Amino acid sequence: MIDFEMLDKSALAIALFLGAVLSGIYFGALWLTLRRLTHSRRPAVLLTLSLLVRLALLLTGFYLILVGGHWDRLLAALLGFITARTLLMRKLRPAANAPVTRSHTEAPS
Repeated sequence: MIDFEMLDKSALAIALFLGAVLSGIYFGALWLTLRRLTHSRRPAVLLTLSLLVRLALLLTGFYLILVGGHWDRLLAALLGFITARTLLMRKLRPAANAPVTRSHTEAPS
């Protein structure tokens, strides 16, 4: 006999993982955009297009997870997205005693 409760738990785990993957794609694309921003001749256009593409990918991903009206899967994906973002912020945060460095394009204050 099929254990539907186990299938539901595995679907939630997959949705949680997919939410973390969406987070990595979204914030990875943001990071790439910010790195290219200083070299762009039209930074506003680059930033706007990047935002639109990132949001389209994110909303499409969440929609595909939600197909069939599974709100619990969507909530698991959102939890995975937020958890991955929090972990990335903690890992990539500069140390409290690290010196502040400037890029070569930044003017001294």
